[in-house]
Amino acid sequence: MLMKPLMAKLPVVGAVQIAFYSKPDLAWDLTGVAAVAEIGVIESALRGAVQSVLASMLILPHRMLVKLDPLVDYYQCCVPPEGVLRLKIERGYELAPSTRSTASSFINRIADSEPDPYVIVNISEGQDTSPYFYQTPTISNTKNPEFQNCVHDFLIHDRDQQLTVTVYDSDYSWDAVIGTVEVSARELVDGKEMLLELGTAAAPSIDGTDPVPNVAGLLHVSASWFELTKIPSSGISVTDLQSFESKHSGSLTCGMIRCTVNRATGLDVEVRSPTVKLQFSKETFETPAVSTVEGVSDAQNPRWEVEFDTLLMKENTQLGSDSNAVELQVMDQGRPVGSPCVVSLAHLLSSPSGTVEVHHPLGTGDSFLNARVEAYSLSQKES
Repeated sequence: MLMKPLMAKLPVVGAVQIAFYSKPDLAWDLTGVAAVAEIGVIESALRGAVQSVLASMLILPHRMLVKLDPLVDYYQCCVPPEGVLRLKIERGYELAPSTRSTASSFINRIADSEPDPYVIVNISEGQDTSPYFYQTPTISNTKNPEFQNCVHDFLIHDRDQQLTVTVYDSDYSWDAVIGTVEVSARELVDGKEMLLELGTAAAPSIDGTDPVPNVAGLLHVSASWFELTKIPSSGISVTDLQSFESKHSGSLTCGMIRCTVNRATGLDVEVRSPTVKLQFSKETFETPAVSTVEGVSDAQNPRWEVEFDTLLMKENTQLGSDSNAVELQVMDQGRPVGSPCVVSLAHLLSSPSGTVEVHHPLGTGDSFLNARVEAYSLSQKES
């Protein structure tokens, strides 16, 4: 739970934000007619649906915001990520055969084949974008795979966030899970190098004691940590930002862009469900739509109050790149509303503290889009 901002008057705290570090364990006991949902297949589907909704709302990087003071400025509630975790997948040891159908297992035993492993690492369920998701190439026919140059940078909002590491066995029909493990960013940073024990479903107990998970092998990983730092008040150049890469060989990321989409005012009465579409380099993000609901929301003065974070890498910090700018476009059911707002990377970095306040006219009287675009650089404390 995060309480921010603090105020000098009651209720003292302007807003409360609630989030989980990882997927919560769910337990329920349904009664009456609803008890039919406890049938295995139905309960599994129901549990998956509930967890999916929770992931989209309450698992970091998502937070649920509750304003205790309705006049509090949304920008005061925003909290940037803590830093960047660089994770390197080194190799696996004695990976067990995956759990496939009886026929597939029988064929594999006859052919004396070994798994074709690959690794997927993700932070938040349902997040499959680069700062939160990574998949290695497949290494063919080995239970002791060596992964070459499998390094990825993850955006971490809290060091207690859990990373789910799953090893799969690739197959022409379907890919089966070999084993999985959850580990926090804090554990990875503190350990620097770790042997992760991959677990499978727990074997049933015979003597009534707690079941013991099966071990499906080990995975060797290494990690390093980089702090996110605000741009100096005088600004910096793109070259200065890129210099981080030359100082840290093998570096993937040199900074981060955060775009906070706050609200719009004075939209035309014909606008029904406005959104904001944001694009930078290959990344595209669109806010939820806001419709008019009496006493709750107003499509002519929509409040989106969401953030979009993306990492700055060498390929998207080139000065000559056509996509080297943040573009925000208000949309209504697929149609643009007004002209796009474009903030170039060079302008952003040269702005005081790497921050551009957007108050963009949408071409219809007093209609404006309000947003904030910020840039951060990386730093690494010497250990």
